[in-house]
Amino acid sequence: MKSDKNLLYIDAELRTFVLEVVRVLCPTRNCEYASTTCEDLAGQLSANASWNIATAGMSRDVALSRAEEGVRAKVDAAEWDFSRSEVAWVLNRSRGLMQMGDDGKAQIS
Repeated sequence: MKSDKNLLYIDAELRTFVLEVVRVLCPTRNCEYASTTCEDLAGQLSANASWNIATAGMSRDVALSRAEEGVRAKVDAAEWDFSRSEVAWVLNRSRGLMQMGDDGKAQIS
């Protein structure tokens, strides 16, 4: 997987896996659209959390907790149309995208 500024590229095997997860979690939705949207949001949240860690000195947990609060606020206010299982998947994926580097700082994989 490679990252290019604001874009997140995933390989075909991962994309197939993501599509299958979304089919299980949200069988009534357009699965390809939902998986693309969920993967994109997870990548954006990870990038934003990494930026907050680098510029504001937040810990990984604080940065991800703030991202989670923001997502849940948007969903609760009906600004974003995500199911509970989609929100859980996005947040888990965001955590998974972030890894700790040798220097102890979070990095996007």
